[in-house]
Parts: sequence; C-alpha cells; structure tokens
Amino acid sequence: MRHYKMKWHELTEKTGYVSIGNAFVPGYFLTENELVLIDSGPMKSTRLMEMLDERHWKVRAVILTHVHIDHVANNALLLEKFPDIVFYTSQEEADAIASPENMIRDMGFDTVEHAKQVQAIFYPENIHIKGIDMKQSRIQIDDAVFWLISLPGHSVGHTGIVTPDGICCIGDAIVSEDVLRVSKLPYMAYVKEALMSMEKVAELPYETYVIAHQSVERKVDISKIVRDNIAKEHQLSQIACEMLTKPMTKDEVLAKYMKTLHINQRAGIAMVIIVHNAWTRYIDLINQGKIECRDGLLYRKDRADEEGS
Repeated sequence: MRHYKMKWHELTEKTGYVSIGNAFVPGYFLTENELVLIDSGPMKSTRLMEMLDERHWKVRAVILTHVHIDHVANNALLLEKFPDIVFYTSQEEADAIASPENMIRDMGFDTVEHAKQVQAIFYPENIHIKGIDMKQSRIQIDDAVFWLISLPGHSVGHTGIVTPDGICCIGDAIVSEDVLRVSKLPYMAYVKEALMSMEKVAELPYETYVIAHQSVERKVDISKIVRDNIAKEHQLSQIACEMLTKPMTKDEVLAKYMKTLHINQRAGIAMVIIVHNAWTRYIDLINQGKIECRDGLLYRKDRADEEGS
C-alpha cells in the first residue's frame, strides 16, 4: 500500500489545515515552526506526527471546539510528542468529561461503565484540558489572540474559534452541504440551542469559515448552508412528530423513527449515542409543547385530548 505524506493546505500566510479522516484540522502559526491546532482530529494519525517531525513543527496548544471523540483523537499522541502542550476548551465542555456522571448528563452515555470506557481512551487523567470561562471570550498565547464564539447545541459548550488573522473555525455548529446530503440524523445535544447557534453563524462577519467535516467556505455561501442545515432539522423534527400516530413508549417511537430514517440498530456504545441523538428531537418537541408524556406514553399534543379520553 502506498504511503502518502500529509499535506498542509494554506488559507493565509499563517493559517491552514490538514485533512485527517473525515475532518479538517486547522492550525495557526505563532512562529515559523510553532503552531496552535484547532481540534486534533477524528482518528489517530501517524501521518500527522510524521509531518510534524519532517517539518520540525512544534504544536504549542490545541484549542478544542468541543470534546466529542472525533475531535480529540490525537490529543494523546500530541502530549507524548510535546509534553508541555496545553489543551483548551470551554468550561462547559471541560465539565462534560470531568466524570462519568457528567458524561451521562451532557454527552448521551447511558451507563457509568460505558462512560468510563470512553473516558479511559479519549479523556485519560494525564490529559488535562483547561476549561475557559466563555465570558472571557479569548485565549492569548504569546502575542496571538484567539477569539471564542459560544455556539452551543451540537454539544453543551460547543465553541467557534477565530484565529488571529480572522479565519473562523466553527467545528460542527453546521455541517457542509456534502455531509448534509448524506447524513441521516446530524448530531444534536440540544436542538433549540443548535438552531440558535446556526442563525448566529449566518450573522458572523468573517470572510472564511472552516467547517470541521471537510469544508472551507466563504462568507457569501454561509447563509445558504445555514438555511439548509436549519431546513434539515425542521424536516427531522416534523418526521419525529409524525411518528406518533398513536400513544407510544419512548422505545417504540425511537425504534420507529430510526427505522423511518433507515438507521440500522445494532449493539455497542456508538448505538447508545445514536439513540440519544434521536431522543433529543423528542425532548425538543416536548419542550415546544407539541408532544407530552403521560403514564410512560408519548402523545402528540394535537391528539392528546382525543387519545386520552
């Protein structure tokens, strides 16, 4: 098998990105050979480590848009290579991985055992991720200031990061058009907040945006991408509501919803998160007053009186 070297894609004189798996990992150069990464990628990458070695680059810090496992996969390798590296994220994201109980509360895990399994691999005790109070809204490293934009919803404390030269890295606040076309159920921890963050992205003033899952967009195109993301979510919400043709239990309606979306149910931790992702749509519908829960059954509010009589 041919081994391809990793390529650095320049966006400006100081900012660029590498492609790892299904994601772009941006970086900003503090000096000629010292840089700050935005996230560390969705999978362990020996090619990233080789590129850093070959070019004699040192990663001084990693600023995480959020702490989902597909954004932190190279943290351990980077710490091994650069023992004085610093990891940052929002305080809400740091709190989310502080304990298995918090991971259940904020990240959709179902049991302490499952949370501990993931914590041991991706959030071990030797990797300290510093939580930043979002009221501070900035991280300064040497003379370089990275501005933080609160964009919760995809995760509890999801954050956009603007490099000192104005490249806006928005993580998973929205997904690209290509991803949107094939995604059956984009991940949402909190639907209402995610939609508000999408609208916020459309109003940002920056000229260039890096969407984590492999897209670089200009300001002129962002509004349409945001509209399409919002339309997709409204469609998924409508489908979720339409599943309740009669009173159903949580397990029944989720099974029907995922079958309708052609999501195959299977065993494992990944499925736990997928099921939680589906359930967040129903939590949002309950919060909107479109669905209610009585005696362990879910009802559509516009049919609840008739069904309950």
